[in-house]
Amino acid sequence: MKSNLKAALAARIFTAAVIGLAICSPAPAQATNNSGKDGAFGPANRHIDAVASATKISRNVASAQHTSDFQNEYADRAKSLGGSDVKGWLSLADFCESHLMLDKREEALKKVLSIDPENKDARRRLDQVKYGTEWLPVARAEEKEAADNAAKGNVFYGKWMPAKSAKPLRDADRKKHGWDVEVRVDGKFCAVYSAAGYETAHAVASVIDNVGEAYAAMYGKVRKLGPVKPITVFLFDKSDSFASYFKQLAKFSGEVPAGFSGNFVTAINTLFLSTDIGVSGWNTESLLRTAAHETTHALDELMAGIQLASNPIWLIEGRAVYTEYSLVGRQPVFGGINVGGTDGRGAAVEKCYKTVALAELLSMDRKTFMEKNVPENYAASWSLVHFLMHGDDGKHRDAFLKFFQGCPKNSSAKDFETIVGKISDLEPAYRTYVGKIFLPAAKESVNADRKAKGLSGEWK
Repeated sequence: MKSNLKAALAARIFTAAVIGLAICSPAPAQATNNSGKDGAFGPANRHIDAVASATKISRNVASAQHTSDFQNEYADRAKSLGGSDVKGWLSLADFCESHLMLDKREEALKKVLSIDPENKDARRRLDQVKYGTEWLPVARAEEKEAADNAAKGNVFYGKWMPAKSAKPLRDADRKKHGWDVEVRVDGKFCAVYSAAGYETAHAVASVIDNVGEAYAAMYGKVRKLGPVKPITVFLFDKSDSFASYFKQLAKFSGEVPAGFSGNFVTAINTLFLSTDIGVSGWNTESLLRTAAHETTHALDELMAGIQLASNPIWLIEGRAVYTEYSLVGRQPVFGGINVGGTDGRGAAVEKCYKTVALAELLSMDRKTFMEKNVPENYAASWSLVHFLMHGDDGKHRDAFLKFFQGCPKNSSAKDFETIVGKISDLEPAYRTYVGKIFLPAAKESVNADRKAKGLSGEWK
């Protein structure tokens, strides 16, 4: 793990240990904005799907479930489809998504576009929108939208408007929240107040909304989920102001260490994030992953009614890391493994998976988890959740979700064995899954990312 991001992780752990806050680590649905009136490419008009852009999917994502049977079925179905069967190719894309064959999914959607270049469904599912006469990746369209509005003297504050119209709204929010807000972006699950500009704020809002939709789709099947008051997000652009306002607004009396990257504070329903955390190597990708991780914690508390401190730490953190490293661009693709350009989390899995004692992990208390072998604890929890969700052709998933449903009442290692299976039986299957499927996928992701960025070296 790179030393600078080791510091970031240590800072997160420090904060959680001192003040007991939710700590972090750096699906097909239709989401709508509360107002439906943000930018042209905002949550109100975005199809939340499994891909960030056509250029990213083959470069940065490796699937953990590319089995030969599914590949053969794809080949057979593709061969049988005609050259003009749009519905058939869209259905095949659905099949690929359900079996996490993301490269083939992209191939099917591109086939749709070769038949019908204006097909809105395929464009949305490739995370493209039309700006003027061009189909563009959402991020690029947002850049152009921002530039065009700036040329007209407009600013974004909930929507694009003349600067003079935004001023009283901004002034009111500055007075209410106690810091110099520049931009506000409203999502279905959040309201982002930002000093970091429209595009970054909008990306954060998109991630939170997408994770919210995916969370509801997955966990709503096994737990009763309540309505969520939008999460307040404070997004800073300087590490010193980030630390200062966090101390002030979260009522934290200690020192916030360099590398502290963000936290959801349940008591005030607020998520603190920053584009600058005082260490090198922090970038937008790191920020969005942290947003995804912390949103999982927030929704556990706010939507599922789960008090984080009352549940097994491996379950809480393993699921949050599972979400952050399934993030492709702005969207969680559960089961995908996207660790390209990361802080070494995949390498931590490689270090620990052969020796981790699952019985010990499942019984570990929060204090021990956060103080001893911390990177390995996170890595083992993540890879275990991934195995329980996708290993052995997904046969453990329903039992695992049933275990989650029973928490915190039935959350012990003994309860786990009763509901999911004996640890002594699962442990060999877990090690096989990680060694033969999980790690090769992670390495593919990292190496593809390094190659795309022109970096030397390979994770072998």
